[in-house]
Amino acid sequence: KNIRAEDLMTTEVISISPDDSIENAAKLMMELKISQLPVIDKGKVLGSISEKTISALIQKFETTEQILEKRIKDVMEEPFPIVPRSCSISVISMLLEDNQAVIVSDKWGKITGIITKADLLKVLQRR
Repeated sequence: KNIRAEDLMTTEVISISPDDSIENAAKLMMELKISQLPVIDKGKVLGSISEKTISALIQKFETTEQILEKRIKDVMEEPFPIVPRSCSISVISMLLEDNQAVIVSDKWGKITGIITKADLLKVLQRR
């Protein structure tokens, strides 16, 4: 059976709003042991934030207060690529070489899942 996005994805997409704080993003990532979050507003993917983004900010600013006060929209990076549920595992693994995650959407553009490198590894365990 060909493995598709819908077979790999985590359906509970944990995201953050563009108006939220870096502090909340960091707390969420630590609590849930995840390294990235899509930035979503009203069902639309606007960007992404990752541990990498936050650690780059730590190097740039003198005080943690300066970082924690910042809004997600001020520091977010490009959104993760969006693929259909039918997207093949080979395309997804290629996208994950340069991206921390891939967002899965249905044919109406509604977000239905997220795939990370960890999800790819789970496939190998199932065999």
